Amino acid sequence: MKIAITSGKGGVGKTLVATCLARLLARYQTLQFIDCDVEAPNAHLFLQPLEVQSEEQFIPTISGVDPDKCVYCGDCARVCYFNALTVGKSSAMAFPELCRWCLACQEICQHDALLVDQRHIGASFRGQIDSINLYWSTLAPGAGGMTVRLIEQLITRISPRELAILDSPPGTSCAVVHTIRNADRVVLVCDPTRFGWHDLKLSVHLCRSLSIEPLVLINRADIGDLAGLRQWCQDNALTVIGELPDDRRIAELYSRGIIPLDEVPGLNTTFEAIANKILTEPRSDNLIDEQTSRRQEAELFYPLNDSSLTNIEPSNKSHSSPMEIVVISGKGGYRQNLTGSLFRSTRPGHSGRL
Repeated sequence: MKIAITSGKGGVGKTLVATCLARLLARYQTLQFIDCDVEAPNAHLFLQPLEVQSEEQFIPTISGVDPDKCVYCGDCARVCYFNALTVGKSSAMAFPELCRWCLACQEICQHDALLVDQRHIGASFRGQIDSINLYWSTLAPGAGGMTVRLIEQLITRISPRELAILDSPPGTSCAVVHTIRNADRVVLVCDPTRFGWHDLKLSVHLCRSLSIEPLVLINRADIGDLAGLRQWCQDNALTVIGELPDDRRIAELYSRGIIPLDEVPGLNTTFEAIANKILTEPRSDNLIDEQTSRRQEAELFYPLNDSSLTNIEPSNKSHSSPMEIVVISGKGGYRQNLTGSLFRSTRPGHSGRL
C-alpha cells in the first residue's frame, strides 16, 4: 500500500504527520519512507537514518547537432516546447539546461542528427533506521525543471510488497501530481486558517480531477474556524480522519528535530486512531455531482464565511474582506496600472479595459 501525505501549502505539518505515522507503523512492519520534496527534503533530519548511501543522478539531454548529418530544416526546434534548440540556415545551437528529455525532437528528426549527453540533476540518498527504509533526493543547483524527474526516480524504489509512505511536496504543482497519482491513500493535511482552508480546496479539486478521493487531517485544530472547516468537509463528502492540537510542546520538539510521537501525552493514541482509519478506510470513487463540483470551484473565489455562493454573479458580489487581484500580460515588456477600479495597459492603441 502507498500512502501519500500532501498539503495545499507549506507549513501545515505534512512532514510531522508523515514521520509520526512512519515511526508508529514501523513498530509492526517494515516500511519505506519516500521523501518526494526534492527541493527541500527534511524527513531524514527527523528519522536520522544510519549508513546513508548516496548516488549522483543524471538524465540524458540534447547537447547539440551533428553538422555532418543536420540539414537545418528546423523541425526539431519547432517541435521543442521548451525552446532547447534553435536552428538557423547553416548552424544550430542546443541549450541542454532547457531540455526536458521529452524525445519530441528525436521523433521528428529524420536524419539522426541530434547529439545526446548526460546532465547532472541531483543526488539520491538511502538510509535505514530500525524498520524504516528511507529514500530522498536533492535537486542540483541550476537544475530547474528536473523536480519531476527526480521524483520519478525515487518512486521507482517503491517495493509493491511493502508499505510505503510518500511525503509529498506542498501545493498543487506537477511535482505533487507525480507523487500522489498512483497512491492508494492520499491524506491532505490542513489547518483551519483562511489560507489553510483555501489551499485545502485547491488540493481537493486536484485530487478529484485525478479520480482520487482524499482523506483530510486537520492540524492545529485549536486555531481558526474549526467548526466551519468541519462543516465544509461534511458538505463536500470528505472524510476527516483526525485532528491534532495546537500544542507548543509539539512545536518545540519539532523545531529541534525530534519526532513528538512519544514525547507528548496522548499523541501516540491519536496517531494510532489516524493510522487505523487510513489503513481501513475503503477507497471510494468520486461520486460528487456536477452542481457540487461547480460550487466547490466557485468557493475558491469568495470569502470562506459566505454561504450564499450559488447563482451569484461576480459583478454583484460585495466583498467584506480583501481580494487578491492578479495583473498579467501576454508577454513581457508591457505594464499594467491600476487606475480607479479599471486595469489600463500602456500599450499604444489599447484601452486596457478588462
